[in-house]
Amino acid sequence: QLLRVYALAVNTELARYFSSASQQVTKASKVFPLKPALEYILDHYMEPCDTETLASLCHLSESRFYNLFSQHMKYTPIEYRNLLRAYEAGSLLRDTGLSVEEISSRLGFESPEYFRRVFKKHYHSSPSAFRKTWMETPPE
Repeated sequence: QLLRVYALAVNTELARYFSSASQQVTKASKVFPLKPALEYILDHYMEPCDTETLASLCHLSESRFYNLFSQHMKYTPIEYRNLLRAYEAGSLLRDTGLSVEEISSRLGFESPEYFRRVFKKHYHSSPSAFRKTWMETPPE
């Protein structure tokens, strides 16, 4: 749920960025053309997804979509999806006893090795080290 709140906050801020002070916002997808793709990624981040599908949701060409997404999100669509999956993995590592392999599979990673690389990129720690550190120093 925290992931959904975070993603919606990002959507809101980006929509605000794209609207001018004099423009009345009636449909966020017209103001911020990436909104349908962001919502799709949020709802389907555990499933495979390609740029063509996301671009079609936004009624943009693949190249225009990719450029807009990368420019405004500071991540490629795949990197953004992996960011969401890494955050969810962090929650699962903290709150469950699932193994790294089970979490990797549950979140739709192609392999546990790829999951470990993605996780380390975002948390600067392996999943196992993250869990160990979390267990030794729980929040106050």
